Amino acid sequence: AGLGFAIIVCAFYFLDANIRASLMIFGIIVPPLLEEDWPIKKSLAAFWRGQNKVVQPILYKFIYVPGKRITGNPTLAMILTFIFSGLYHAYPVFATLGFREGILMICFFCAHLPLMGLEKCLYGIGVNSTIVGTIWMWSCLLITFPIILSSLHLL
Repeated sequence: AGLGFAIIVCAFYFLDANIRASLMIFGIIVPPLLEEDWPIKKSLAAFWRGQNKVVQPILYKFIYVPGKRITGNPTLAMILTFIFSGLYHAYPVFATLGFREGILMICFFCAHLPLMGLEKCLYGIGVNSTIVGTIWMWSCLLITFPIILSSLHLL
């Protein structure tokens, strides 16, 4: 699972960079989807804040901020945002691969919620330090990646 995850992440990053470079030939500037330092983020929460720089501001403005205002609870607003993000990413999966695989996509996003909660509790023992935090982030991604990997045989 770990090697498959690394291959897919590298392929996604390579594809993103190549699409942006190809469009620049025609004068079309597309913002990068990932922050440049995404592989060495110090926490899972920081990793997610740096992902999909096109969709993230939309989720923040239209899901997180109203969710926080209505509930008064930033944690609940984050949960709502992750569920919505999972649904957003699951839609094309539902349409192309089926219901089960779409549910697995939602589960992948939702699985990171308790891990980020645990991460907050572990800050006191150094999980947010550079190397420990990066190892934590990659461990969380690798542990949950089989949720998505189980659907890749359909592609």
